[in-house]
Parts: sequence; C-alpha cells; structure tokens
Amino acid sequence: MRPLSNARAALIGKPLGHSYSKQIHEKFGYSYDLCETEPEDLGALLRSGKYVGFNVTIPYKKEVIKHLDGLDEVARETGAVNTVKVRNTGLFGYNTDAYGLEFLLRTEGFDVAGKKVMVLGTGGTSHTARYVLKKLGAAEIITVGRTSPVNYENCYAVEGVKMILNATPVGMYPDTDGCPIDPARFPSLEGVADVIYNPLNTALVRKARSLGIKACGGLKMLVAQAVRSAEIFTDAKISPAEAEKVYREVRNNSCGVVFIGMPGSGKTTLGRLTAGITGKEFIDTDEEIEKRFGKSIGRIFAEDGEEVFRKAEEDAIRAAAKKRNAVVSTGGGAVLRDSNRFAIRENSMVIAVERRVETLEVSGRPLSRSREKLMEMERVRMPIYRDLADFRINNDGDINSALEKIKEFLL
Repeated sequence: MRPLSNARAALIGKPLGHSYSKQIHEKFGYSYDLCETEPEDLGALLRSGKYVGFNVTIPYKKEVIKHLDGLDEVARETGAVNTVKVRNTGLFGYNTDAYGLEFLLRTEGFDVAGKKVMVLGTGGTSHTARYVLKKLGAAEIITVGRTSPVNYENCYAVEGVKMILNATPVGMYPDTDGCPIDPARFPSLEGVADVIYNPLNTALVRKARSLGIKACGGLKMLVAQAVRSAEIFTDAKISPAEAEKVYREVRNNSCGVVFIGMPGSGKTTLGRLTAGITGKEFIDTDEEIEKRFGKSIGRIFAEDGEEVFRKAEEDAIRAAAKKRNAVVSTGGGAVLRDSNRFAIRENSMVIAVERRVETLEVSGRPLSRSREKLMEMERVRMPIYRDLADFRINNDGDINSALEKIKEFLL
C-alpha cells in the first residue's frame, strides 16, 4: 500500500504499556504514537490537528463518542468507538473491533449459532461482543458484570453455557495471573475466547485448554481490527496476504517459542537453529539447571532425587517462559506437571518435536535407560505433547528439512 510519509496516527487510552499497536500500524506506512490521556484532555487531543486518525482503547471507547461529529452504523449500534478518522468535515467514529472479533471467531472455528454465550464485562468491548454474537446467530447472550443481575458470584448457576467471551481487562499484562471466572464450573462449555492479546494466552485461555476446551486469545482480533483501521486512515485496501504477514510478524515479535518432546528428539538442536533464524535468545532449561547445581542432570537425580530436579525445572521453565524474546528447549518430562504446562502456554508458540522411539538415545538419560522404558514414557507423554503443541514437526529425516518447516510456521 502507498506510504503516508507525513501522516501520523495515535492510540488514545490509559494505560498503554501493554500495547502492540505502534508496531502494527507503522508497518502500514505511517507514524504512530501512544497517547496516554486524561479524560479532561481527550477533546483537545482529538482536535489538535496533529493526526489523521486515532485508535481508542480502555477506558474511552464510550467516552470518545461525545467528541465526535458522526458515527458509522456499527459504532451507533454498539455504542462503542475504537477508530476515529479526522475529516475536513469533522471527526468520524468507527467500530473496527466488531470486524476484528468476527474475524477471530470465524477463522478460529467458533460456531456460536443457536448457542448460549456468556460475555464477561459491561464496557465498550462487551457491547461490541454482543453485537457480533447476535450477528453470528447466538441464541442467548448472558452479560456478566460486577453489579449486574448475573455477576461473578452467581454466574455459575446459569445452565447450558456453550461459550464464554472475556471482554474485561482481567488477566492482561502485567497481571497475567488474573482470571475472571473458573471455566471448570461450566459443564456444557465448548469454547472460550478472550479479547486480551497480551499475554498471548491469558490464564482464562490456559485453564480452558487444560480442560480440553477450545480457547484462544485476542491477538488475531487486534491485528484484524488494526488492518481495518489502517484502511480507514489511508483510504487504501490492504490485501489478505499483507494482513497475514503482519499478524505473523507481530505474533513472533511479541512471544517466545518453546520446544517440547521426548529426550533425544532434537529439541535442543532445533531450538538453537530456530533462535538463530529468529534472532531470539536460546535457553535450554536442562542446561540452566545444571549451571545452578554445578553438576549434570544425572548426578542431580542420583544425589538429590527427582523431586529436587522437578522443582528446579519448574523454576527454570517459569523464568524462561516469561521471556518474550526467547526460544526455549525443555526437558522431556517437563510437560508432566500442570504448573509447567500452564507456564509454557502463557506467552509462547509451542512446537512439539516428534521422532521414532527406536532412534532415540537411551544412554546417559536418568529415566530412559532401556528401550522398553522409553516406549512406556512415550505412551504417557505423547498425548500431552500433542495437546500442548501449536505446531508438530517430524524430526526423523534431515534436520534442515525440519528447520524449513519450522520457518514456514513461524515466519
């Protein structure tokens, strides 16, 4: 698309330390500022003449409307604005969040038609969510709010909830342990979507996945609504291929990569090579543990016991998974602990490395000293690896071939 070398847009909200908007929008050829704004300064900023347009986020998606000269149909129906275009005739408000959320639900395979859906939150994003769900044919939409008839204490009494959509900031960076509700208490639940995009997977999404429930975060929604906003700012069409390219770049720049798999499957080798092509730091959690103890994994098992090792592994994985610019190789048994699986999923793309058990090395491994033992370990662990994985790679053949497939997935 044509660059707008002198154009400038901005994001209005507070706080904005979690935002990826600048890195997204500047890929479309214009400068972009993050403007943390007080309510009393909102009108002056909008009419400052410095910007061709604005995106609007928490807490101003409703507040901004009183400063505008016109609204598009979706903004009128939802009562929420997240995009403002500065025209010669005044300020015009749009709701591109609806486009982004619909894109997320459709492309991630969430079918809400004829189903009961619960929306968490009562703010501007909640209004947008209800608009989209109604458009997609949801049979009933239950809104949960702190002071609403259905609140966070009594919402579990609602029967037949098939999907939950979180439209609150609970669980957003830096308070990533926050979770607005317990998905385990909804026996009919089939899907969970969270509009939060930082971290990649909120605690709500991770808890749902641990229960075998389909769940995703809001990064794809963020990029899709940004693409539509950019089209409004620039009066130019952005191709699906360019939008997909931006999504992958933002995803890979904002999260890490974690390799899981059986001992000897090639996690460390592929991890180092992946770090090289992505420019990310490489961390091998087994190596970090050996540095901490000053001895090999085998000696830690023999002299300190497996439980001491597993606790050290838990600490190493939690620390490594928090890093946004790292490629992490984990020990083969790391996935056996709920706490490790929870940490691994927070802010990383997870790659499972698979290799025929007959080719795996058994010497020097404290828990896999025989082929029979290794086969039993694989039987237990393989379903967990595959459940955790965003991508699975077969490493029976040429290592460079495997690396190329990883590059295609990530880049």
